[in-house]
Amino acid sequence: EHFLATPPLVNVCFHKPSYSCFLSMVKKARSRSPARQRQINKKRAATLEDQKKKILADRPKLKKGISLEDIQNNYWRDEVVEVLKQNGIPSNAKKSVLNQRLYDFLTSGQKPAPKAPKKKKAAAKKKKSKKAKDAKK
Repeated sequence: EHFLATPPLVNVCFHKPSYSCFLSMVKKARSRSPARQRQINKKRAATLEDQKKKILADRPKLKKGISLEDIQNNYWRDEVVEVLKQNGIPSNAKKSVLNQRLYDFLTSGQKPAPKAPKKKKAAAKKKKSKKAKDAKK
């Protein structure tokens, strides 16, 4: 048996004491009813919503004078991707690259030039032609 200084904990283990055993006892002592847990969850959700509204209200607007640091620190990647898609700018890259594209678009007002398609390598054609010749023989 193991003995603890806190009386509300019920000793349910009869083997050698361990830390995991102690944690299980503490967890049982602190368990809440489902109704109480729902109340706590509602308060947490309301607090998180208030915090989110405050963050969204305090951050700078996406306009011509915004700095790159403001975009990086105040906007999530999904928001940057959405703005880029609305303006027809490629949006498949890391956040730092996306932020730079958005910053360039906001400062210059011009969309980046599309990249030229990649050419197929000639080496791949040679390998295919060798395999075709071997198959004919």
